[in-house]
Amino acid sequence: MPRKLPHVPISNSVPSSNPPSLSSNPGMVPLVLGAMPNSISAQFGLVGLEPVLEVVKTILWTGQIHGERPASAIICAPVGSGKTSALEKIECETSKFLSDFTSREARDVLRNDKLTHIMIGDLLSVLNHKSGTVKLSLSFLSKMTGDKVTLDPWEGNDIAPRRMGVITAIPPSELYSPRMKSILWSTGFASRFIIIRYNYTPATIKRIHDYIKSDAYTKTKPFVMSIERGAFEIHISPQLSESIRLLSGKLKNDPIGARVHHHLRALVKARARMRHSNTADQSDFDTIESIVDFFTEEGRTI
Repeated sequence: MPRKLPHVPISNSVPSSNPPSLSSNPGMVPLVLGAMPNSISAQFGLVGLEPVLEVVKTILWTGQIHGERPASAIICAPVGSGKTSALEKIECETSKFLSDFTSREARDVLRNDKLTHIMIGDLLSVLNHKSGTVKLSLSFLSKMTGDKVTLDPWEGNDIAPRRMGVITAIPPSELYSPRMKSILWSTGFASRFIIIRYNYTPATIKRIHDYIKSDAYTKTKPFVMSIERGAFEIHISPQLSESIRLLSGKLKNDPIGARVHHHLRALVKARARMRHSNTADQSDFDTIESIVDFFTEEGRTI
């Protein structure tokens, strides 16, 4: 049985080889996908976006797992479908929302050791600068989502190794545009991201319009999310590992599929971490399996 530890502040630096363990905590309520009541989602201006928000929450929790790179994602949905709103509404100690991203924002982010993720409201905003600025910004994003960052680029000082995830958004018409093909796809950069795709059903569109008609959007508040900091080791059984491998084979977007395999393992571990458990179980896998249609070319209709 895993031993119970007191809750103490833990740095977001890459953990030691002996990560702490977790135990059951009655105060931590397991998150059930899609369980946010309509009245609650309306308070935060997230009507229709409940399933997307749950996926984003799971991704943010991947930043608290020993040995795993925090997962990154691109939300790809039509203009006006709430992509940026879902990110902007989240207030969390381990993530930061940015309406734009340049070297100035990168400096602040890398010096905040509590952060495991940044959320950029619109990826296109990063590209709407002078070519030199864009090149530098993309270089930072590449380093943050790739290898560990071990050096302060501005002062040249060694820093505690950092891994970070990026969550951003883009409309479908731009995802495969010539500009994005050269930035995301031809370089392999896109394979570092989970692509989250969705469209609305007529019923959801009606809910959104009823919400707007009610004037409730003028009274919304931030969605404050508490994530327990600390990179804990999460175990996955051989049987569950094989299930994840088989699932990754259905989603791979490159000949090998190693990165999507890594993504799925991190997400399954994140669900266990959210339950305050050291061991992923079938329910964690089932939850991730239930949302993988978000990660397909067709996406999910919500």
